[in-house]
Amino acid sequence: MDSLTHSPLQNVSIIIHDNTGGTHGGVVTNAEGRFRIPVARNIQKITFTSTGYSPLTLPLKHDSLQHFTVLLSKSYTELEGVMVRPKKERYRNKNNPAVDLIRQVIANKASNGPGAYPYTTYQQYEKIRLLLDRLPDWTVNNKLMKKFRFLTDNRDTLLAPGKSLIPVYIEEVSSENYYRRHPENRKKLILGKKGVDFGEYIDMKGVSSFLNRLYEDINIYDNTINIFTIQFTSPVADLAPTFYMYFIRDTITVDGEKLVRLDFTPRNPEDLLFRGTLQITLDGNYAIRKVEFGVTRHTNLNYVRNFRVRQDFEKGPGGRYHLATSNVLAFFSPFPKSPGVVGERTISPIASGQAPAPFPSTSRKQRPIPIPTAC
Repeated sequence: MDSLTHSPLQNVSIIIHDNTGGTHGGVVTNAEGRFRIPVARNIQKITFTSTGYSPLTLPLKHDSLQHFTVLLSKSYTELEGVMVRPKKERYRNKNNPAVDLIRQVIANKASNGPGAYPYTTYQQYEKIRLLLDRLPDWTVNNKLMKKFRFLTDNRDTLLAPGKSLIPVYIEEVSSENYYRRHPENRKKLILGKKGVDFGEYIDMKGVSSFLNRLYEDINIYDNTINIFTIQFTSPVADLAPTFYMYFIRDTITVDGEKLVRLDFTPRNPEDLLFRGTLQITLDGNYAIRKVEFGVTRHTNLNYVRNFRVRQDFEKGPGGRYHLATSNVLAFFSPFPKSPGVVGERTISPIASGQAPAPFPSTSRKQRPIPIPTAC
């Protein structure tokens, strides 16, 4: 019987042994756990074994008839871990559904990109922030820094997990933008602007110009993308399948819209290429719904240690997708482990549709539009 439940055990093997250790036959228990076995006078031991139970050996007496009630305890065996690895296959573009999907995105770029309309106008809110990773103690405790003590008292702990950042600069701009496809031209009217002013000792216009040059607009549909004055090949460039590898990871539904989650990574990790994720619509437009990307640790960007770009697109009245939000976050430092600066640029454009006429003249007066209060 089972030693814990006392339930009968069927098919338990029973073997008898003589005084030399030799075996002389055996039987198995029936459905009720019972058995009967004849033994000679030279038999001295009887052994019980069953799968999943510890074996048990008992001595035999020289009585003419002996009764046994045998309790077997379960045995537990700890197995060693086994690593199952799939067969490594060579990546190919041919007969690859991920590459076929990205080719559809490339083929429909003209219908989904920002230049899909002949004329476009939109208002845009833009914010640039700079935050210090760490400050030396001598600068925090310096008497000259007393009037700037509010900076160290209001730290940002949410922007970069694990870091307590000190905000030192912010600039906000509200603008109205115009775009014409043929012949291509752009205009930008500044409707409102404000930012930090450190006084006459710092060229604030130069700082603003430098930051705007550093954080250029990012259009994922372009063949090349400038990030921090460095030119990268876009994952949806015309020749992108030559330089990137693509992998379909999942299919998801967002607000009733079916999307494919597609990961991309460089074929050569040291090339100036991105690594990230695309969400692509399956409504026949093959538009990008969301993109998130950065670079591999092998990419050398000089003083830029790391950066991340996130962009979300939404469907407009004409059925095309336009940029809803864009966020660029980067960490700058002279050395890999030295204190540095975290920079963030956030754009929130609001598409206003198709412009019915060419650009207005440059003599148009600017309308004052309030800028949202920054957190």
